[in-house]
Amino acid sequence: MDKKPTINDVARIAGVSKRTVSRVINGASNVGAATREKIQQVVDELGFSPDKQARGLAASRSYLIGLIYDNPDALYIDQVQRGVLDVCSKKGYELVVHPCNYRSDDFISNCVGFVRRSNIDGVIVLPPVSESNELATALENHGINYVRLTSVDIDDKANIVVSDDRAALSDMARYLVSLGHKDIAIISGPNHYYSTVERLEGITNTLQELGLNIPAERIIE
Repeated sequence: MDKKPTINDVARIAGVSKRTVSRVINGASNVGAATREKIQQVVDELGFSPDKQARGLAASRSYLIGLIYDNPDALYIDQVQRGVLDVCSKKGYELVVHPCNYRSDDFISNCVGFVRRSNIDGVIVLPPVSESNELATALENHGINYVRLTSVDIDDKANIVVSDDRAALSDMARYLVSLGHKDIAIISGPNHYYSTVERLEGITNTLQELGLNIPAERIIE
């Protein structure tokens, strides 16, 4: 059986030091383009794959990203996971998924405990969990890098990605009316979620502009 190529092999063939190879593997910017290209070519030719644990120790990283969610929509979670995994695979990261119970009394300590136990480099938090400013504060206090996905900008630290739910439901309302529908209902979700408020206002305001209303009995939480 052929011996698995090592970082020493890459350095020897490329004519550089192990430190330089390590810098290229870890995405450091202080390596010239020509040298970087040469090392990458040797890596590809040898089929060299750095050990993630050793790589993490060298770079003080775990190369793990966490995904925290409490959402019953399996299709939504699957689509988000696919998107995150696509980026992770390109950057050499692994994804660790953590479903939680947003309504439990210990959900914040549960989420923080997950991150600390997993030794992950950062965490992505999905709605409705992402709407918890208490969780964001707890993550920050523990020095945990995080990004929140929400329907409104509720974070002043640029740690947020905003999905425009209001515009999406406005477009949906216009589309339904364009098809000739007038008796429209909506299943909204819990009223205390930001996303619910944004969606309801998006569809009801647009329908009012078009001369239509959704009676209260047709708004189902």
